[in-house]
Amino acid sequence: MSATLTEHDLGGLPWLVARGDRQQAFRQLGARFAEQIAALAGAMSDLPLTVRRRAAAPRRFDAIAAASRRDHPLAWTELEQLAAGAGVSFESLLLLNLRGDAGLDPLGCTDVLWSDGERLLFGHNEDGDPALAGRCALLTLALDDDPVSTSWWYPGFLPGNTFALNEHGLAWGLDNVNIPAPAECGGRGFVARSLQASCRTLADAAAFLARTPSAGGFAYSFADTRGGERLLVEAAAGRAREAPAAPLTWHTNHLLLLDEVADRPSAESRGRAAALAALELPRRPAREWLLALLAGAPVPAGVHRDGSGGDSSATLCTFVADVPAGEALVVPLGAPAFALGLDDFAHGNATGARPLEPSPATAPTDVNP
Repeated sequence: MSATLTEHDLGGLPWLVARGDRQQAFRQLGARFAEQIAALAGAMSDLPLTVRRRAAAPRRFDAIAAASRRDHPLAWTELEQLAAGAGVSFESLLLLNLRGDAGLDPLGCTDVLWSDGERLLFGHNEDGDPALAGRCALLTLALDDDPVSTSWWYPGFLPGNTFALNEHGLAWGLDNVNIPAPAECGGRGFVARSLQASCRTLADAAAFLARTPSAGGFAYSFADTRGGERLLVEAAAGRAREAPAAPLTWHTNHLLLLDEVADRPSAESRGRAAALAALELPRRPAREWLLALLAGAPVPAGVHRDGSGGDSSATLCTFVADVPAGEALVVPLGAPAFALGLDDFAHGNATGARPLEPSPATAPTDVNP
């Protein structure tokens, strides 16, 4: 079986659609993004720390790597092919992908879900190193028998560790959680990629995380855009705990459910959490409200980040699933914001994209009274 790689350009944001054989697809992705992969490895400010942590605790690091290979063989093969296609060492990409399992990761994201039982809004801010602006892409994977899905992708990383929407209507976003003492099990990026490649429904995802331990920490916010169910799951240090979503559910970058696991929260993450905890909902929440919250204003009015004031992260992309309208809204840094149908987004049908108006920075916060 062969693989095809189709590319769309959305005002400077690449959107890749990979179909067919898994190994060939990832080798082609590596070749297409060879320059970006090399630049990303050099740009990640915390990669030297990962190298030092491995030198200081080689047994733990090697145990996490061995568990990742044993328990997530398809993801391991994908990373091998990505490295081969890019012409870089597998060791360098393994370090990059396990950096969040080395005990410290300064980056972070935000997820917000709201529902009144009939309408559902799901939003994710992908916050990362400002140096990564312009080096990322949207990636649709339609490989072998996996569920088709689209996600934000950092070339050099396994897909699935940001936000995603699959062909079955399952949307999810991941928030980094710093875990100083990770467990000796599969790396969190390998766990997230295996979830993306195998889980079709919210029930699948919840069961997968319950039985699949993760070395480092991620918080998963799930939304079933067809059935309306929502779920929050924290997976860290070999443990996982879930909680049904409240009418307004959110997560930043510290643990809320796993009391028995030690994390290392930043003051910045707590600041976003305080802003979300103090939110006054409009009379009838709508997409404009959520876009303004995520992409239009910093703390305390919102949770958008611009990398200023000593903040290590900037909001590289905002994603909103407006379920009542059946649309995906995407606001990337440095490229035009756009909207298209949820099914089109999941399947990589980029030709249906249209400009998103008004801009999130000027959108009203109380609409449809």
